[in-house]
Amino acid sequence: LSAGCNSCHMIAGVGATGPGPNLTKVGTVGTLPGGVTMPLTADTAKQFLNNPPAGMLPFKTFTPQQYQQMAVFLSG
Repeated sequence: LSAGCNSCHMIAGVGATGPGPNLTKVGTVGTLPGGVTMPLTADTAKQFLNNPPAGMLPFKTFTPQQYQQMAVFLSG
């Protein structure tokens, strides 16, 4: 949340209702936001954050530690 995710996403009841999807259970559904269907692992989550689908901002300025933290969160 410290990265500002909740300005576009709802996470566990905290944050905005859009424009991004609710990320509360994203790690349990096996897909990434935007309907990207791929195995949801720490590696694919990191790849997704670097090259998201159209309409989503990339996270290319994160530190390696921040990428790992986001990947772990998105992996559930």
